[in-house]
Amino acid sequence: MQRVLAGVLTSQDIDLQAALARQNPAAAGQQSWQERLVAEVMHRGLIRVTPTTSVAAAAQILVERNLTYLPVVEYAAEQEPALAEQQAILVGLVTRSDLLMALSRAMGAFEPGMQLNLALPLGDMSFLARTLLLAAELHISVRSILAVPVDDGVPRVATLRLGTINPAPLLMRLQKEGIQYSFGNALVEGE
Repeated sequence: MQRVLAGVLTSQDIDLQAALARQNPAAAGQQSWQERLVAEVMHRGLIRVTPTTSVAAAAQILVERNLTYLPVVEYAAEQEPALAEQQAILVGLVTRSDLLMALSRAMGAFEPGMQLNLALPLGDMSFLARTLLLAAELHISVRSILAVPVDDGVPRVATLRLGTINPAPLLMRLQKEGIQYSFGNALVEGE
């Protein structure tokens, strides 16, 4: 059975109907907002994605539009060839929680290990490259790397998720080479 997406009713839609009713409580001949049909207040021209939309694009839409979910649809041509319209068939929802869970998994948060933050002075990636080489030499797996640009478009810190709970050999090598690192907010300068 196909589910054609007709629209979406959100908590904001309901809040809006309640607020309008409070503004004009004695509208002649108008039914109360609780008795209105969903079809009368739902969004018809809504934002949606397809199964082939990238996760990054879906996340951007969720953030920019301050949404908590997006309908995921596939398009099927109408049965009548004379109609050029396509129907949006609902195949699922993608939520902010789904995307946060995917990010957490991608970052290795659910696997044993630890997080290490590396300073990248002036965005110099050679410290990250050297750390990765040292980790490989020591047979310490790196589950994920995140280096996000801040205000000026240059990453200042790289966050690594190490696949070990004993990073001491790597930390001693980082200190020996003067590479700054931290486990929390403060960076430790190498000696």
